[in-house]
Amino acid sequence: MMDFDTDSLNKMAEEISGFTDDLSEAIAVDSCVRKRYKHVLICGMGASAIGGAIFADSMYYSSKVSVDVAKTMYLPEWVDKDTLFVACSYSGETYETIFMYKLALDAGLDVVAVTHGRGFGTPLLNF
Repeated sequence: MMDFDTDSLNKMAEEISGFTDDLSEAIAVDSCVRKRYKHVLICGMGASAIGGAIFADSMYYSSKVSVDVAKTMYLPEWVDKDTLFVACSYSGETYETIFMYKLALDAGLDVVAVTHGRGFGTPLLNF
C-alpha cells in the first residue's frame, strides 16, 4: 500500500471553505473606484485569474457592465476609456500581468491592481 501526502489537499480544502468569508471581506473594502464603467477587464494568470473568472461568471446575467478575463499579453480591441482594468497577481510579480498592467496604463485606462505581494509599483489595493 502506498502512502500519500495529503497536506496540500487539506490546505486547499481549508482555502475553499474560507472562500465566502474572503468574499465578504473583499466586498467591504473601499476600492476607491468612483466612475461608472461600461466594461471591466480583469487580467490574471493561473490561480490569480480564478477570482476574476468567478466574478465575470457571476455578473453575466445580472450586470449591464460587461466583465471579461484576459489571460493574454494584449489588450482586446474593444477596450476604451469606459473600461476599468483590474490586474490580479498573488505575488505581484507575474510577468504577463505586469506587462498587461503597463499596456493598460499606456492606453490611458483606469487601473486597479490586486496583489498580496509588492509588485506593480504602488498598487491601489494590496491585501
